[in-house]
Amino acid sequence: MARNKSILTEARQIERGWHEVLAGDTRAAEKRLRKVLAGSPGLMPAEIALAYARLRAGAHEDALRGFASVLERKPDSVSAVVGSAIALARNGRAE
Repeated sequence: MARNKSILTEARQIERGWHEVLAGDTRAAEKRLRKVLAGSPGLMPAEIALAYARLRAGAHEDALRGFASVLERKPDSVSAVVGSAIALARNGRAE
């Protein structure tokens, strides 16, 4: 039961992080998502949200590293593929 509560808490924090990303508050999103990842390293939904926060903040190389980390473990992650393409295009490296 305690783990279920933890999963629900993580999900809520990731959702809030996404809302912050969409609102343009990337600092708050990064802080929140890094805290989630500190408690659950490798949690892909949080990693993807953090990579999008970095992308929105203009840190395209950081975002690419985040997306690449996800794609190494889940090559069919559409969110990570799309995020990578956006980051590459913004860096002028789209092919």
